[in-house]
Amino acid sequence: MNTFAARLRSLRRERGYSQEKLAALAGITTRSVQNYEAGGRMPSSLEITERLAGVLGVSNAFLLGEDDNTTTVPLLGSIACGPLNFAEENILETYRFPTTFTGTGEFFFLRTFGESMIDAGINPGDLVLIRRQNTARPGDIAVVTVEDETTLKRYYPEAQHRRIRLHPENETMQDIFVTECAVQGIAVKVIHDL
Repeated sequence: MNTFAARLRSLRRERGYSQEKLAALAGITTRSVQNYEAGGRMPSSLEITERLAGVLGVSNAFLLGEDDNTTTVPLLGSIACGPLNFAEENILETYRFPTTFTGTGEFFFLRTFGESMIDAGINPGDLVLIRRQNTARPGDIAVVTVEDETTLKRYYPEAQHRRIRLHPENETMQDIFVTECAVQGIAVKVIHDL
């Protein structure tokens, strides 16, 4: 049984709540509480975890077992390493890592597709660890959204030209120039199969 499941069950019993009562207080279904306690799945959003922690009178970190110097990182979907493309954002899986691996901050994973970042060591199918932030320094590998499309590229603001250059790390591909974009996060690590 995972740490979250064990702590949820233990705290619910200590507080004298039935699964039905905890579900009602947290605004979720009884079936969800049963699944969480069985270790079958984790809550699909941080908001649900925070509601459960609040009802049980503990911190979110304690309920998740993060007081043991680990970080929970959700896989949110996929991102283009090629032409601009829409990135799906829904939690597909979660992974736990020691904070010595992730560092501090809020993180998420995206699975890559396309070949525009292969010269930076980011291949199709890799998991890229992203630190969520809305700024990037020149040269950072950033998740950027242009209108409704999201991509992973090196970020170079060019103030003199009033544009931003999104540079693919693939010598066969051309830079993308935009007048504005929204930074969603910065790539900090890549995990891929050997």
